[in-house]
Amino acid sequence: ALRRRHAAGLFDWAPADVGDPDVWDELVAVNLTAAMRATRGVLPALLAAAPSSLVLLGSGAARTAFPRNPAYVASKHGLAGFARSVFLDVRD
Repeated sequence: ALRRRHAAGLFDWAPADVGDPDVWDELVAVNLTAAMRATRGVLPALLAAAPSSLVLLGSGAARTAFPRNPAYVASKHGLAGFARSVFLDVRD
């Protein structure tokens, strides 16, 4: 599997039948879990300073599934869902 580091996280070129679950764990930890933890860390300050903004970087993989990178697609789908849910929690 070829892993590349990008501005917003990790990417893995590996089809589901040969992908390395340890790589997938790292990819999800960086692309999704880190964003969730960072959000929780900054949210109180953002709410206190409202109006304010939180930007979570996704990709086209947040809405469309692509072959040969299921872990990346899953992490970006998860990030999009997390972002939408956070918005609903704090929009008022």
